[in-house]
Parts: sequence; C-alpha cells; structure tokens
Amino acid sequence: MKKIMFVVLLAVVLGFSGLAHAALIDNGNHLIYDTDLHITYYDAPASLRSWSDSTAWAAGLTIGNTVAGSWRLPTGTGNTWSYAGEMGHLYHIELGNTYDPMNPSTYYNRGPFTNMVPYDYGNIYWLSNTAVSSNHDKLAWLFSFPDGALAMQTQDRLFSAMAVHDGNIVGAPSSVPIPPTIWLLGSGLIGLVGLRRRFTK
Repeated sequence: MKKIMFVVLLAVVLGFSGLAHAALIDNGNHLIYDTDLHITYYDAPASLRSWSDSTAWAAGLTIGNTVAGSWRLPTGTGNTWSYAGEMGHLYHIELGNTYDPMNPSTYYNRGPFTNMVPYDYGNIYWLSNTAVSSNHDKLAWLFSFPDGALAMQTQDRLFSAMAVHDGNIVGAPSSVPIPPTIWLLGSGLIGLVGLRRRFTK
C-alpha cells in the first residue's frame, strides 16, 4: 500500500516539475503565455500597418475578456545587437533561435505561434520603443523574426504587429487545453481513493 502511494505521489511531483520548466503555454485563441516574463502574447494574423495604427490596434484589443487599453506593443531595446526586450527574449530564449544577420532563414523556430509568416515584411514586428532621427523623422523600433535583429524605420512604413498583455490571459474556456499534469494529478487522486476503499473493506 505504501509503495503504491509513493509511486503515485512521485509521478505527480515529477509531472509538476515538468510543468514548472515550461516557458510558453498556449492558452487558445492565439494567446501564448510566457511564464518567464509573466506576459501573454497575442499571435495575431499578419496584417501590415504603420506604427501608430499598430499601437492603436493593440490598445483596442479586448480578446480573452480583457479591456481596451490593456494591450500594447512589445518592448525592445536601443541596441541592435542586444537580445533584451520582450521580443528578443521570445526569439532567442523561449524559441531558442540564434542571431544571424548574414543568413536570414524561413525555418526559424516558431513554437506555438501559428501566424508567423515566412520571410517577408509580414514577420517584421513593430515595437513600442520610438526615436527621432537627426533630420527629425519620427522613428520606431522593429524586431525581425527572420534573423532576430533589431532595426529602426520611419513610423509610416508598414509592418506587422504582435500585442502583449501583462499576466496570464486565457481564451475562451472551450479552447483552453487541460495541461497533462492536471490529468496526471486527477488520475493519481482517483487511484488513491480507490486503493483506500479497497483496503478499508
């Protein structure tokens, strides 16, 4: 009896430890939660917009029972070679891609993101960071998924956008998959109840 209970509890603990190491969780409705940064990415269908239109689009989102004004564009950095920022973290850390400016690839790891398109302007994303050029042009930072690089362009250029929300945002209940660990925990508890009834008779 004790040996069986130990095996069941060990399986549950191992299941939870596996879940703890997961970095990206697909919550359904193209909502992907980053457990490291505690933010949710909205993997929106590719649509080319200016920086101001992208900012307004993100701010107007209410997906996942959120309110307008709570979504925003991801952050970047002011350094082309840096991996920091939310998009840099996603590309290099969570998805395990590497920076290679001389060899942009259509085969970079996309993980649970299904709306990232092959190599073209559709997978270059506006960031929230802005700047002003020496000739007073309004600029904004971009993150390029083909090669993992940061760049700046004038805000009237057309690129894609991905929205970010603080915290864990879930989609419709029917579209949220139940993690395998929960199934394991449930089956383990049912097994313990069954064993207890068997041995108490």
